[in-house]
Amino acid sequence: MTTTNSISPVLAANLASARKGTFTSLIIRKEGEERGAAGNKTVYGDDLVQVVIITGFRYENLVARSRDMLAAMTDAEVDALVARGYTGWQGRGAKAVEVPVTRADFDAARAELTDSFDKTLAGTNESTTDHVYEPLVVNGETVRGSRVYTGNPNGQDAATPGTVYLQGLKIGERVLDAAPNGPVPASQSAAKTVAKNVLRSRLPVARYVSYKLDTSTPGAWLLSAGGAAVAACDTNGVTLDADRVNAAVEALVG
Repeated sequence: MTTTNSISPVLAANLASARKGTFTSLIIRKEGEERGAAGNKTVYGDDLVQVVIITGFRYENLVARSRDMLAAMTDAEVDALVARGYTGWQGRGAKAVEVPVTRADFDAARAELTDSFDKTLAGTNESTTDHVYEPLVVNGETVRGSRVYTGNPNGQDAATPGTVYLQGLKIGERVLDAAPNGPVPASQSAAKTVAKNVLRSRLPVARYVSYKLDTSTPGAWLLSAGGAAVAACDTNGVTLDADRVNAAVEALVG
């Protein structure tokens, strides 16, 4: 008999049986984002995708590696990013104006990212949602790479308490069925936010993903691991990124 803090003992047992560093294939429809006025909202970005991830790594290793890579970035590399001509927005609504992303924006964004990484490694980052999750536990053992939603004490739950979220480092993805309403429209982000997103996209943490495995809707997702995951990649033509695979392997250390 499986004892677990998940509402799905079968799923929990299957995740627990996978060894550390397992290639996992997941076919799932993204939740997407709602945009538009109240009462007339439209969902964008809800593609049906097949993603391939490596599970079981230590998230702290990924953060530490990202912090070190950010610190090692040279002035010339940052200047090259500025020269690409990114733009952001200043002001709100009809008064918002488009402005260039400057070196000062990149410097401020870099400092904030570094501070956030340091706080995460020290366990003092209050901006996370860790307080509504706990590690998946099966038969008294913690399953690395999975966590369980415990519920929002303030209401407005994002999922049923006990729902499992699969976490990993994405090494490949293919859209199987594009979102009916297209991708999520670009936001009018501030220049510093744009700079932060650009810097983050160049770091290993950008490939960290988390997917809700909702067991209340049969057929909502399809999970396979190991050799079955490789076969699923071949079937749907998912190409694995070698650099991402290497980064994932490094994250498994420790």
